[in-house]
Amino acid sequence: MLAVACKFKKVFGRMTKNEQFAAYFEKVDSSEKKRRVGPPLEKYWEKEQVFANFLKRFRDTTLQLSASKTITSTMTWEEIVAMKIVIDETMLDIIDPSLQEVAKRIESKFRKYWGDLEKVNKLVFLGHILDPHYKLQMIAIHLGDMKFDATKIQSFVVGLKNCLVQLYHAYKPNFPLGTLTGIDDCDVDKELMEMYKNDPIKLNYHLKMSHIKKTQSQVEISNEVDKYLSDHFVKWSSSFDVLEWWKGNTTTLPVFSNIANDIFVIPSSTVTSENAFSLGRKVVDPFRASLHPKIVEALACTSVWLRGEQINLYKEPTEEEFEF
Repeated sequence: MLAVACKFKKVFGRMTKNEQFAAYFEKVDSSEKKRRVGPPLEKYWEKEQVFANFLKRFRDTTLQLSASKTITSTMTWEEIVAMKIVIDETMLDIIDPSLQEVAKRIESKFRKYWGDLEKVNKLVFLGHILDPHYKLQMIAIHLGDMKFDATKIQSFVVGLKNCLVQLYHAYKPNFPLGTLTGIDDCDVDKELMEMYKNDPIKLNYHLKMSHIKKTQSQVEISNEVDKYLSDHFVKWSSSFDVLEWWKGNTTTLPVFSNIANDIFVIPSSTVTSENAFSLGRKVVDPFRASLHPKIVEALACTSVWLRGEQINLYKEPTEEEFEF
């Protein structure tokens, strides 16, 4: 609203010559029992621009974290850090005392919700770590920018890694060993015995070698957390799709890819679910109160599809598009 008003700065200046417009500010506000503030002067416009620039960071964050068709769990922590830095910089700015006072009030509320990192849900950090651009190293950089002590940063990062390990061991039982390695041990042994059935000495060597390979593969699997964290970072690209990346690494990081899928579906905001209920009230109004739930669902989904992107018939359709 402030950004739009700034575009009409000259219009407001000319409106002061309008008697009806000027008379509005002469009246006493019935709720506050005092004269209304205005019309806007030049010094107010300068302050307005400063406030608009300050609040833009919060507006952009709100729009990004309220998205419903893109992953938001990977960017939650980064947006929190960005807001913290903006607030701290504004608090140190002595040029505008009124803006500084606003920043102090925002900082007290920020500290209430995000000040104690130990109380913050660890999924906020894990979503960020599972973006192959960042991993654990970026968390340490962020905490440094937020002026945390080096010892506390180290202990917190270690705690996040332990949390990843716990998640890994919780998911691992759902994946049989053969699924993780991609090798059926019984088939390998049968093939070796068939190949060297006439040479027991070589058969013995190869069976021992097969056993070593099995042991090494099990060690690699047990350290899938280390494997992911020690791999090279993904290069920055505007076309990078984190879901496609994890889909392509399902065979090398099978357990971790399943963890990533479960974390990525968590929305950063309740806006999407609230919109669903708001849409329900619009569909089921007093004049259509007896609609069957399936009809309500069909109407809601059709509304979303009509507003969605058109399917491009000149490219290879995805499975979802085929089903649609």
